[in-house]
Amino acid sequence: MLLNPTRDSEEVACTAPEEAMSANLDPAVSAQSNDVLNVKSGEVTQEYEMIEDMVVVMESNDQPLDVDDDIPIRLPDIEVHRKLSNESEEVVWGGVQYKDLVLMVDSIYEEIAKFKKNLFRVPSGKAGKDFVLELSFWLRQFNKATNLNGIALKMLMIVSALLLQKPSAKSKAKQHTDSLLRRLKLWHGGNLSELIREAKHIQSGFKQNGTNHQTVGESVNMSKRFSKFMSEGNISAALKMLDNNGSSGLLKLTDEVMEELRKKHPKPAAVVPDPLLSGPTQPIPRYFFLLY
Repeated sequence: MLLNPTRDSEEVACTAPEEAMSANLDPAVSAQSNDVLNVKSGEVTQEYEMIEDMVVVMESNDQPLDVDDDIPIRLPDIEVHRKLSNESEEVVWGGVQYKDLVLMVDSIYEEIAKFKKNLFRVPSGKAGKDFVLELSFWLRQFNKATNLNGIALKMLMIVSALLLQKPSAKSKAKQHTDSLLRRLKLWHGGNLSELIREAKHIQSGFKQNGTNHQTVGESVNMSKRFSKFMSEGNISAALKMLDNNGSSGLLKLTDEVMEELRKKHPKPAAVVPDPLLSGPTQPIPRYFFLLY
């Protein structure tokens, strides 16, 4: 149990003179003892305040801990025990060769870095337990000298982005559980290409739903501000304004708009059979038809 040293020390300091008088001690000795207690109380109080400030800083998740530049920061070295080279053809996981798995994981890792926040909470029950077991599996691969050690950390980072994507904006907990179970089967089968295809399809819905519909006046005002920034050479501000405002939505299909579209889209050339797809095509998964 942590006691308040300031309060306890003050109580000891206050009761010290009375105890000295009751014991018939020399008043000079009593005063000296009282001064010593007061000094110790101040030291303990100062130490307690320092510890309390450190705890407050450590418990804060929003403000980083200020570090003096003169103090060297020593971070532990992370040693990756790679047993296989990136060109290894050994089948290590999900029926996939190691070299193919490395290429897929690196590509997916670059893709999910651009994803917007759209993860549902890990559900309870079998689906949630299987997902946690998958996380612990890749942690063990990273901590041990296994054949999967070289890619274990990236696999740990992409698993949540691929398996916990909300199917739609209004999806319920039951849909989340069903989606997680279905995706876990694809994951264990090494079908990462299908998982990233679904995740990218879900993420593409944000651009459509997040379109800003502006009035004519707002659009003209933005155009003037953009021209002003560009004339002043402030390109970064102009690009930032475009990023924040996004698209102004669809134009009305007037005669003027149709004329401009015809200029931008000339008559098509004759069909050439070489670039056309032939043979069997990929089936369209059912999640492509979910409404957002």
